[in-house]
Amino acid sequence: DLPSLGRSGQSPERFDVQIFWLADEGLFAALVHSASGRAAVEFAVAQTGRENRLLLEKIQQQQEQILAQNQLMQIFITHVPAAVAMLDKDLNYLMVSQRWRDDFSGGTGEVARQPFASFVPADMAGRWHRALQQRGEGSSSGIEKTLGRDGSSGWHRWERQDWPAIGEAGGGTLVFSENITRAVEQTGRLRAQGRRLTALNTEMRQFSLAVSHDLRAPIRQISAFARFLSEAHMGQLDASGAEYVDLIRDCATRMLGMIDALLAFSKISMAERAMSQVSIRQMVSDASANLQTEMAARAVVVTCTGDAAVLGDAALLTLVFQNLMDNALKYAGTQPLELNISIARERGVNIIGFADNGRGIAEHLQAKAFDLFQRLDARQKTAGAGVGLTLCRKIIELHGGSMEIDPHFDGGLRYNLRLPT
Repeated sequence: DLPSLGRSGQSPERFDVQIFWLADEGLFAALVHSASGRAAVEFAVAQTGRENRLLLEKIQQQQEQILAQNQLMQIFITHVPAAVAMLDKDLNYLMVSQRWRDDFSGGTGEVARQPFASFVPADMAGRWHRALQQRGEGSSSGIEKTLGRDGSSGWHRWERQDWPAIGEAGGGTLVFSENITRAVEQTGRLRAQGRRLTALNTEMRQFSLAVSHDLRAPIRQISAFARFLSEAHMGQLDASGAEYVDLIRDCATRMLGMIDALLAFSKISMAERAMSQVSIRQMVSDASANLQTEMAARAVVVTCTGDAAVLGDAALLTLVFQNLMDNALKYAGTQPLELNISIARERGVNIIGFADNGRGIAEHLQAKAFDLFQRLDARQKTAGAGVGLTLCRKIIELHGGSMEIDPHFDGGLRYNLRLPT
């Protein structure tokens, strides 16, 4: 109809008309070269073009976002620190991580659209293929002993998980694999070491029985003959001879004590512990009750502040406090004895301070105080074999703690014990 306007109108000018069909929008647009109609039609065309440009820009942005997401997915799959493979429903590779390449394809080669078995050792591929074909059953996992392409054997833990159909993608399977060869070998070494330790413990028990029987018997005979010599032939011995006989008896008695202490120490290390939550304050009270006669004879004043629970063997931990109290009684001299025990909890650790007002231990000797059979004052004629503190520290360490002498404590001797809560 637009050309007819030129034939019936007043103006003799010719109209040049261009018609555009916008298929996506379902609209016509006209571009008319005419002084009277050009502006209005051009505006309509400009409006339609702007909307198209906005639509195209939106589509382009969405495409860029999809491309960026795909790139991020590729980066994630490729660089995730695990062997991961994404397979389609026909068990062909879609993408794999670098770890999968390193473990199965030598780190190189194109795997996309390749069959699953192409980059997996034959013995592994056969077993895994059967599991991967169980698509639709959710997930499955297992541990396999594998034979590498270079002939080396190893162990892999694997897991498969179905992924659903997305758009035109018909779904498939995700496979996760982990080379656990080192872990399996380490577990084997630990088991072997456990068997060796069990054998050593058996030997130690046999040794303890031998020490208890074979060594104690001749020492008892030495002590018995020395006593017989002293009693039956005292008149025939001069002063030096009588002194030597007494020394023999004293040494035999001390040797028996050392053997008993050694047996006690070995039993502590090998015995099974009856673990339970126990009160530290209660164990201090039990230790004091075990030495009630000795404590009462010396009128010992015991002060205990605070309390905390610890997971441990109550009998063994009570023995620690009992040995410390016994040591304090032995080395306190004649002065009134005071024992101060403080219990506090700090950052998940029970901190126990055990202090007495005795003569203490010289700082240069404190490092030796926990050595087996160590008697810091050989001239001190005090009962004992020099194993008490060694036993105490061993028990504390068996409970995951530590024990040391406080080098800064003034006015006696203080032990710092730490036990986990």
